[in-house]
Amino acid sequence: MTRVEERGREEQRRTLKRIRKQRERIRRKKGEEGGAIRKKKEKLIEYKEERLGVEDEEEKEEEVEEEKEEEVEEEKGRRESESVVKRNNCRFSKNCCRFQTKTCLLALTVFLIHLSFNDVSALKLPPYISPCKKSEPDLDACVVKHGQQAIPKFINGDPKYRVPKLDPLEITELVVNQGTRQIGLSLRLKNTKIYGLRNAKFVKSTTDLVKRHIEWDFTIDWIQILGRYVVSGQVLVLPITGEGAANVTITDLKITYKYDWDLIKKANGKEYMNFTKSEINFENGRTYFKLENLFNGDKTLGDNMNFFLNENWKEVTQELGPAVGEAISEVFRLLLTNIADLVPYEYIYPD
Repeated sequence: MTRVEERGREEQRRTLKRIRKQRERIRRKKGEEGGAIRKKKEKLIEYKEERLGVEDEEEKEEEVEEEKEEEVEEEKGRRESESVVKRNNCRFSKNCCRFQTKTCLLALTVFLIHLSFNDVSALKLPPYISPCKKSEPDLDACVVKHGQQAIPKFINGDPKYRVPKLDPLEITELVVNQGTRQIGLSLRLKNTKIYGLRNAKFVKSTTDLVKRHIEWDFTIDWIQILGRYVVSGQVLVLPITGEGAANVTITDLKITYKYDWDLIKKANGKEYMNFTKSEINFENGRTYFKLENLFNGDKTLGDNMNFFLNENWKEVTQELGPAVGEAISEVFRLLLTNIADLVPYEYIYPD
């Protein structure tokens, strides 16, 4: 075959490939276009293919492989969407709290993409985290000491380990729906930032490497939540409505984070931690509320409502607490998932 013939054949193959892509786009638009128009387009494409007559066995195999890859990508996208929905919907007794945080999406995306057995990353722990040996006389004391030393580094972020800046913690949207539309509360916070996580203190660790269960206790002097709110319905017994700037400050937090894991072996032959279950519990000493522009800017009604919220802060916190707790829980999930996905288990708890 001459060079001219080879170039001609290659040009035909490229043309055929463009036609296939065009046909695939038509298939994806199925249901959006009329049947008659779609059939005419498909017949036109089939006619062009017959005129070209260059579809050999090698090209057929290539088309099959492309279709398989597309099916894998579609299945991966479907599973990711289902996971996002599942992770973004949580229920606490009568409360239904839905949250969507930047860190949540980052953690979930990293988890889905890198949990495959083909990921051969095998990093050591960051230099600011000293590992605790399994044989440590007091393993939990070692975990608390080294964990506390690492907090300032994690707060500022570490791109190498996929950890973003965590103070402030940015929340795209946080929604609390309690009760029914007639007698319940609907609160939406947008573009929210949580300040104060850098003040966290690691106070206790309970580690069971046999049962693969860990509990961590933290205290935080205060956190401040700033953002834009939209609220309607009733809070406790009073009607409330408004839209504006929100400032919520929570003091003396005590947080307990629990998680379980199993071990998976990746293509590099090393075992990695895979987190299977997590739970967060917290209590606080006091909550302060400041919502601007309540009742369309009526200062008297707004001041009275803010006074009422601060006088009844315990009851109000019970309504808002689960959603805030889930946002903070995402910080732990983010850190644990990213580190464990990159660092083999033997480097985290060496013999």
